[in-house]
Amino acid sequence: MANYPYFRNLMKPIFDFRRFPYLPFPSVPWIAGGYLLLLLSLPFAVDLPQGSLALEVPSEPLQILLVGRRLPLLCQWRHHHATLWKAPLLRISGLWLLWMLLTIPGSSAPLVSAKYGLVALTHWYLFAYLPLLIGWQLPQLLPRWFNLYTFPLLLLLLYAWSVHAQYDFRIDASVLVARPFFFDHALLSTALLLVLGPYLYALHRRRGRWHYAYPVVLLLLLGVYLSYSRAAWISALLALGLTGTLVLFRHYFRWMLGLTGLGLLGLALLLPSLWAGILQNRVESKKGNWWQQMASVANVTTDVSNLERLNRYRCAWRMVGDRPWRGFGAGTYALAYLPYQKPEEMTRISVTEVGPHPPGRGGGAHSEYFQALAELGWPGGLLFLALVLTSLFTAGRVYWSAARDSHRYLALALGFGLLTFFIHALFNNFFHHSKIAMLIWSSMAILIQLEREAADDRTIA
Repeated sequence: MANYPYFRNLMKPIFDFRRFPYLPFPSVPWIAGGYLLLLLSLPFAVDLPQGSLALEVPSEPLQILLVGRRLPLLCQWRHHHATLWKAPLLRISGLWLLWMLLTIPGSSAPLVSAKYGLVALTHWYLFAYLPLLIGWQLPQLLPRWFNLYTFPLLLLLLYAWSVHAQYDFRIDASVLVARPFFFDHALLSTALLLVLGPYLYALHRRRGRWHYAYPVVLLLLLGVYLSYSRAAWISALLALGLTGTLVLFRHYFRWMLGLTGLGLLGLALLLPSLWAGILQNRVESKKGNWWQQMASVANVTTDVSNLERLNRYRCAWRMVGDRPWRGFGAGTYALAYLPYQKPEEMTRISVTEVGPHPPGRGGGAHSEYFQALAELGWPGGLLFLALVLTSLFTAGRVYWSAARDSHRYLALALGFGLLTFFIHALFNNFFHHSKIAMLIWSSMAILIQLEREAADDRTIA
C-alpha cells in the first residue's frame, strides 16, 4: 500500500482511479488495475487448447482473480441486491445462467459444461452484476469503460488491415487476417458492431470526452466493411432499418405495428417466388465482389458455408428431439453433434471426429438459438430467447419513456448494438467468447441502470 501514490501517478495519464468509482475497491491499486488490464487485454487474448478444453489467456486468469477478490462484495453490498433483482432483464439472465448450471450433472461431458458454465457466470458477474452493484455513473464514466476495450481493438484492426493489404484486400483472405486474436472475420465484425452503438451515441452528444468519436466511427464502419462478413453486413443493415423505424414512428406505435404486419404479409405472399429464386442462386461466397458476397447468402444449393450451417441446424434439431428438457450440456455441441449428421446433408468441410480441426471446420451450431436448444433443451432455449426479447424491450421502453434525451439516445444506441448481435446470432455463435460477452453484458447492465434512472425521474416528476 505504501507504493500506491506512485502507482496511481504512473497510470494517471490513461486511467485515473479516483474518477472511475464504479470499480470495486478503487483505493486498492491491484484490484482497480485488474479491471484496467482485463479490458485492455481482451482484444488481444488468445486461446490455448488443452485437450477438449481451452484456456483464453490472459483474460480468463485475470477474470478468475478478479472474481475471487470481489466475492466479499456480495455480503458487503447485500442491501442493494433486492433492488437490483427487480429488473426483469437481470432476472431473466440469472435464470438462464442458473439453468445452465443445473444441467451440468446430466451433461454428456460434465467437465466441459462445468468450465463453460463457470466462464459464463464469471462474464455475467464481472461485466453486468458488479457494475450494477457498485452503481454505473452515467453518462460521465461510460466513455472510459468502452474506451479501454475499443482502443486496443482499433490497434488490432490496424494490424489486421496491414495483413489484409498483403493480399490486396481480397475477400477470401479476410477470414485469416486477425488471427490468432480473432480466429474468424465474423467474430471481429461482431465486436466492431457492438462497440459502434456507444460511439454513434457519442456523435449525437458532440461534446465532452467524446470528441474523438468521429474517427472511431469511421474506423469501425470501415472495419465492418473490410471484414467481408455477410452476417455482419446483414445484421447491421437490418438493425439500422429497425432502429430507424423506431425513431421515425416513435409517436405512432400503432402505425409501426400496422406497417410491420403489412410487410410480413407481403413477404408471405412473395415467398413462393422468392424460394424459386433462391433455388436458382449459384453465387458462392468469397469468390467475387462485395455484391456477390452479399448475394451468396441466399445460395442454399452450392455454397458450402451455407450448406454446412444447414447441416448443423438439422443436427441441433435432432439433438433437442433426443434430450428435449436438459439438453446435452453447455459447451458440448461440438462434441455431441457428430453422430447426428446424415451423409446426404454433410459437406466437404464436415467433420466426423472430435477435434482439434483446422479453422473453419468443426465447432458450434453456427446459431446461438439452435445451440441453446441443443445444449440446454427447450427450457434453456426459451430462456435465451426471453433474454434477447427482454433486452430489446428494455432498450425500447427506455427510449420511449426516459425523461432525459441523453438516456433515450443512449438506450437506442445500445439497443442497436445488441440488435446487430442478436440478428448475427442466427448465423454464428459467439456469446461464449470473452471479447463478445463483455460487450453484451455491459450493454445490458447499462440498459438496466438507465431503466432504473428513468423510473426515478418519473417518481420525482
